[in-house]
Amino acid sequence: MVVPSSLQSPKFLESCPQFLPSGSPCSRLEELLISKCNQFHRLPDGLGELLPFLRKVALYGCESLVELPPSVTSLTRLETLAVANCSRLSSLPRNLGRLPALKVLVLQYLPLSALPNSFCHLTSLQTLTLMSCNKLSWLPAGFGRLTALKSFFV
Repeated sequence: MVVPSSLQSPKFLESCPQFLPSGSPCSRLEELLISKCNQFHRLPDGLGELLPFLRKVALYGCESLVELPPSVTSLTRLETLAVANCSRLSSLPRNLGRLPALKVLVLQYLPLSALPNSFCHLTSLQTLTLMSCNKLSWLPAGFGRLTALKSFFV
């Protein structure tokens, strides 16, 4: 499936292992929701070049998802990142703190054992949800530097 470059509204993709076009960016896409896509292993490298205006990424029930690539931090306009029920996603990119516009981070039902140390550099973060991440036993030092944080749900 090829996503048209003129697409602006959220795109709902279910059971689609390959959905992004190779070569041409979807320059207007602002929201991406991938739900119950069991053959989906990871977001592609170079995501910031493919989807330069992406403001929201939501990944729900992608049981084969094993990683978010470090290039996710090239999404400089990303305001919301939500990941839930991805049972094989056990870690986040080390450079996650390089998302300057991130305001909302939702992590639910993930086997995360730790958050990356760079997490404390998310200075725009206003809402943090860490629900049912039962293997998560500590928060990074410097958690108090998240001065924009208004809501924290555990």
